[in-house]
Amino acid sequence: MLIQDLNLPLTWSVLYFGFKNNYISPKALIRIINKNPDSLNLTEQLLIDFNVNEEDNFFLERQLKELSKNNLKQGIRIWQLALLIEIQKMNISKKEKLEKIANLWADFDYPDSWRSFIYYMPELGNPYNNFLQFIQKEKNVL
Repeated sequence: MLIQDLNLPLTWSVLYFGFKNNYISPKALIRIINKNPDSLNLTEQLLIDFNVNEEDNFFLERQLKELSKNNLKQGIRIWQLALLIEIQKMNISKKEKLEKIANLWADFDYPDSWRSFIYYMPELGNPYNNFLQFIQKEKNVL
C-alpha cells in the first residue's frame, strides 16, 4: 500500500480520499483497517461493520466520509505527497517525471504550492530541484 509504504500518517481522511479516488481498492481498505485498528481508534463494532460490509462500496464510502470528520484537506495533502514521492522514485528521466507531475497537478485542481515545479510555468529556478525541495518540506510538515 502506497501510504503505509511511505510511512505517512494514516488517518480516516487519507483512507476516505484514497478510496473515493480509487487509489485504495475495497480489499486493500479492509486490509489496512484490520491491520491498524488502534491507530485509527476503531471500535470493535465498527471493525465488524467494515468487515461485514467489505463489498458494499456505498457503505464503505459513507462510513469513511463520516469518520474523516470533514478533515479532507489533510487527506488530500498526504495523497499529493505520496503520489509525488512515487513519481520521484520512478526509474524514468527527470523530464518524464516533470511531465507526470504536470498531469497529476490537474488531478488535484492545480494547487498553488506546486507552481514552482510545473515545468511549463514561468517560474525562476530549476523545476526538478524545486520538486525535491517541496517533497522534503512536506515530509517535515506532515
